[in-house]
Amino acid sequence: MAGDPLPIVFKGTSRLKLILLAFGIALIGIGIMMIFDQDGGLVGPAGPFRQQTHPSAVGWMVCGTGLAFTVLALVYLARDCPRLELNDEGILYSRCLGTTRIAWGELDRAELRRHTETRGIGAEIDYLMLVATDGREVVISGPVAPTNAQVAQLHETITRLAAGFCPTRPVR
Repeated sequence: MAGDPLPIVFKGTSRLKLILLAFGIALIGIGIMMIFDQDGGLVGPAGPFRQQTHPSAVGWMVCGTGLAFTVLALVYLARDCPRLELNDEGILYSRCLGTTRIAWGELDRAELRRHTETRGIGAEIDYLMLVATDGREVVISGPVAPTNAQVAQLHETITRLAAGFCPTRPVR
């Protein structure tokens, strides 16, 4: 395509991944402190598991939760996911546990949608829905396009490239 150097890659920043890693490490540290706290000072007499469970067992649960968050963050950092790539063949959306490919000829439409979160502060979040001709739907939001402006830019880029690669069938 003239004027579009391909591949175009959209990927999220590693800030959220590092926050997840720090949270997991902090939970591991708290869990280890709870494991070695034999008198229950960290859980305290008002702790939710005080009557049923020994404080070290609660520490193991907290440590295990922290380990799960830490492993998840390390997988996100190592695999550099999620990642959206627009290339000559089509769209490649890589999540950490799977990859979705949609060829330009298979793309039926790219819809810009809005979700209104009513809990808390009531934020409006835009996301992109890619619909293939065979009915597959792929939702792209969050780390790949965290702001509404970036989602709109992504939508415009995909529809422009799809129109260039498949001029006979316009993508909505």
